[in-house]
Amino acid sequence: MWRIARRSIVKLSFDVKSTFVGPRMEIMPIIRLIANMVLRLRDNGFTPLQRAIVDTGSYWSVVPRELWTLCAVDIIEPNSPIIGFAPDEVCHIPASIGKISGIIFDDEGHETRLLTFPAFLAHTDDVPLVLGFADLLSEFQVRFDYRTKSAYLDERLL
Repeated sequence: MWRIARRSIVKLSFDVKSTFVGPRMEIMPIIRLIANMVLRLRDNGFTPLQRAIVDTGSYWSVVPRELWTLCAVDIIEPNSPIIGFAPDEVCHIPASIGKISGIIFDDEGHETRLLTFPAFLAHTDDVPLVLGFADLLSEFQVRFDYRTKSAYLDERLL
């Protein structure tokens, strides 16, 4: 028996801002890949639309406090700070580690299945919503070409 492969392709967008850097204050673009997302609430409804940064270099996702405290979460580790490049404790961001669920979708009505993924649940709102690889981006082919302004997640279902 043959199985027909179905594809779910969800388009992403680019967010481009300019900043000044260096001693000559040169203009440099900051390019971010953006996904539309909703997170599952405790009552099984969904949050309003969220714009999330797709971070292909981050293993973990990050969810600000104002979002995750409304959502159905499973706390795995209640005290696990986000530690970035700076090892100094003053640079750590207080967080928990937990599992949270959401759906990524685009303006054309394409959407992923409900995805449950591990994330840093920040104890502050001073962080953006970030989508990382662990059980999230690892579930897709992630394609982007800034020159053609084309970006998408390709989910293959058998």
